[in-house]
Amino acid sequence: MKTLTAGQKYFRTPVREVQRLSAVISRLEPLLLLNSWDREITGVACDSRCVEYGNLFVAIRGLRVDGSHFASDAVRRGAVAVISEKTLRLPDSVAQIVVTDARKATAFAADAFYRFPSRKVKVLGVTGTTGKTTTVYMIHHILNACGKIADMFTTVKYQFAGESVLAPQTTPDPITLTRMISGSSNSGAEYIAMEVSSHALCQGRVEATRFHCAVFTNLASDHLDYHITPEEYRDAKANLFQKLSPTDWAILNADDPASKYYAERTRAKITKYSTKDSADVTARVLDSTVNGLMFDLTANGASVRVALPVMGLHNVQNALAATSACLVCGLSITEIGSALSSFAGVPGRLQRIETSCDFSVFVDYAHTESALAAVLANLRPFTESRLIVVFGCGGDRDRTKRPEMARVAERFADLCIVTSDNPRSEEPQAIIREIVAGFANKEKYLVEEDRRKAIRLSLSLAKKGDMVLIAGKGHENYQIFADRTEHFDDCEVVRDSISERNA
Repeated sequence: MKTLTAGQKYFRTPVREVQRLSAVISRLEPLLLLNSWDREITGVACDSRCVEYGNLFVAIRGLRVDGSHFASDAVRRGAVAVISEKTLRLPDSVAQIVVTDARKATAFAADAFYRFPSRKVKVLGVTGTTGKTTTVYMIHHILNACGKIADMFTTVKYQFAGESVLAPQTTPDPITLTRMISGSSNSGAEYIAMEVSSHALCQGRVEATRFHCAVFTNLASDHLDYHITPEEYRDAKANLFQKLSPTDWAILNADDPASKYYAERTRAKITKYSTKDSADVTARVLDSTVNGLMFDLTANGASVRVALPVMGLHNVQNALAATSACLVCGLSITEIGSALSSFAGVPGRLQRIETSCDFSVFVDYAHTESALAAVLANLRPFTESRLIVVFGCGGDRDRTKRPEMARVAERFADLCIVTSDNPRSEEPQAIIREIVAGFANKEKYLVEEDRRKAIRLSLSLAKKGDMVLIAGKGHENYQIFADRTEHFDDCEVVRDSISERNA
């Protein structure tokens, strides 16, 4: 299975589609139709650079760029119809469809163009602050291990129609998403497990997607640079559960208070899972080691013992979420338990880097205070000597979490090394200053702006029995600066540094 990188054509082109424009816009409720719209459409595009002859172009008004400014360019490239939120000065030969919300119109137009593919395959959506990627990986693994044909779309990769693609974003734009779902359906997939981000829900990327079930993992502070308030962030995720019909399923984490809020806002049938209280699906942890977890999994009056070969008590909740989703897909608790016992984990999620050293090194994607706290809390009991953490905070993102990350790191770790993590347009030292403002004890942290040097510093300071966590980037293989994006892989840097150290 080949892997393509973002920026390349990252999905196999399906059989060329042609649709009548009248069919494509049938669900849009346009405010105004101009010029003849009785014509054939060869595709839907929202980026003028991707327009091909015969396409329908959707002019989306974004935060920084208004797509209507590129409508003329789209027409020059061959667009024969344009959807926008206002009347544009275009040739009379071009059909214009004026709508209230171009983002939602994009989703519905793409869905109609590809003949409603999410109605032909069961889509399982997973949302929450943390645990989305692992839960989707688990669902995908369980379904395939039990003889089902399942694809997945995650923050790490999109795996569908026989291809594995490095994911440029958690939830793709609605045209790409619908095209991928169509590819999955056409290749025989029965299920698609996918992460659904709060941004995607706010921007209408899944507006036309039909979900068989929606899974909620947990809710903590995140993305407040975009959603502004915790309530707006919570409500964004509620959109997924409000989309469900009475025949669908809402899978809710009974251990998180937000589940009650989502239960009140869905018409779907509800299944709850818990590690603490009585619920539809529960787990009783028997053992937790650096090599994995042992727990009794119970549902529908039946129990099975699971030996999950990944560490971290938070993965019990991820397993419960995945189990609940697979149960509503018709699998038995016995089948699910057996499949979980062969789950290999997720790249960049508490990923242990094998070294010849007398200390341990882990890489994890944790980039919020709640995720960092969970990972450090899981590593702490297995640390013989010191727990060392390397972390930073992303630029152009929620600034309120920066001092909170420091407080969490100081609470659980013995030594914290603060560094850069995708500074983007911000000055790295300015971000670091906001992080270190959260430390109470100056003896607990060091600062090294250069991430490569910071990782090397952590390894040079590590001694026998220590545990080193490199947090924030996980599976990512890049570092974003104001003027460039560089290749950067935490795992590679760790391995190279260890090799140099042992040379």
